[in-house]
Amino acid sequence: YEKYITILFTVTRRTFLASMGVLPGWIVGWLLVSTGLVIWDCSFVLLRPESLAGGKYAWAFKPYEKYITIDLFYGHMENDGTKWFTIGQSLVNIIEISVIMIGLLLNACNSRTALLVVYSASLCVLAKTVLYLILEALSGHIAPSPGTTMVEWIFLFVVPNGLWIVFPLLIAFTIGSKISASLNGPAPSTGKSKKSN
Repeated sequence: YEKYITILFTVTRRTFLASMGVLPGWIVGWLLVSTGLVIWDCSFVLLRPESLAGGKYAWAFKPYEKYITIDLFYGHMENDGTKWFTIGQSLVNIIEISVIMIGLLLNACNSRTALLVVYSASLCVLAKTVLYLILEALSGHIAPSPGTTMVEWIFLFVVPNGLWIVFPLLIAFTIGSKISASLNGPAPSTGKSKKSN
């Protein structure tokens, strides 16, 4: 079994490090996974209360039963005035998903415009996540809630939210370097050449 696990790990690693279109494979992988998770998250917020325990869609959002006891912006949505911000954030997420999907389609077509689209989307995701955490902190929610252990808070709140800061930063840096290199390259030819005497 070790042989097969090693082969699987090697193929996966090479796939994610290789370029897929104009974007590196690891960026495409992250965008696909994160987009799926964001669609799930949007659905949970916008389908409430049917997505909560006892609702007809609760089966699809079982992990949120624990998460809403840790992220109080989600848990106290109906009670403490955070409802409209959380809904607004989910609507912004729909725009984010749309832009990322456009970027992935452009990448599949091998268009270099994908670099600019994904770079812009990553900066927006980063800004939105930082804003969300700032508002959590100002509201007094960015700490373990009663009944939540520090380990649960770190692994169910800090790590997931941190990923949406770390990966957009890495993507922005990676693609920004490519864009910067192309801007600092030699000036494009005008198509006219001087005749030699």
